[in-house]
Amino acid sequence: MIIDHFIQANNIRPADAIVVQKQKFGILDHYVIYLGVGSDGEHKFIANYTSGIRFLSYLLIFDYLRSYVPIKLNRFVGDDNQRQWAVTRALSRLNENSYHLILNNCEHFKNYVHYGVEKSEQVEGLGKALTIGGIGLAAAGAASKNDRVAAVGLFSTVLGLIAIGLSERK
Repeated sequence: MIIDHFIQANNIRPADAIVVQKQKFGILDHYVIYLGVGSDGEHKFIANYTSGIRFLSYLLIFDYLRSYVPIKLNRFVGDDNQRQWAVTRALSRLNENSYHLILNNCEHFKNYVHYGVEKSEQVEGLGKALTIGGIGLAAAGAASKNDRVAAVGLFSTVLGLIAIGLSERK
């Protein structure tokens, strides 16, 4: 099987995260946590997507790989006991339905599983880009005495700072 080969070839262990992107024009990373082999002998995966935190069945993984491609692995760093706690953390959130692109996305979940902290570096990066771009736009608007451009710049700056603040859930 393709998934068996992928897992063995990459020495994927429980709590490791597989990072995937859309095959065409993928700009956001998506995270899938490998849980290990279940009692049915099949590999188990869990992820936080628009439908919430769910197991990804073997068949769903095959369907999923039609539009997403693995780009890297985020290996869990820790001993076997810590790895088991990470899997337990993942399972403790199963069936939650609170997905939000900015506030609770798949990267928040991956970091919760790995570190016990819900944080999204992608959201933080977006916030930084909006803040820096907004400051530049506000300055350009002020220099050219264009109040609309300055206002858009200030609005972008505020949105960026909010995104930075929301990148880590407390």
